[in-house]
Amino acid sequence: IVERIGDDIRRQGLIPEDERHDSFIVAEAALCEVDILVSADAHLHGIDHQRLHVLLSGFDVKPIIITWPRRVARLLGGRRA
Repeated sequence: IVERIGDDIRRQGLIPEDERHDSFIVAEAALCEVDILVSADAHLHGIDHQRLHVLLSGFDVKPIIITWPRRVARLLGGRRA
């Protein structure tokens, strides 16, 4: 299932085709029902979240939020990482 979701993520251009591993990370996070994926990887932040949510709902898995570590630190009241 991870490979099928990851392949669709890349096929739809949400992540570049050569970033197979990144697409699998997103797929695994959704399958594990992760609420927030924190990553400094620019490929993951470029995802169109609305299109990603539609794609994931088609596989009946939970949509995820992808955010930067600095944003999480600021939200938690910490200093910039």
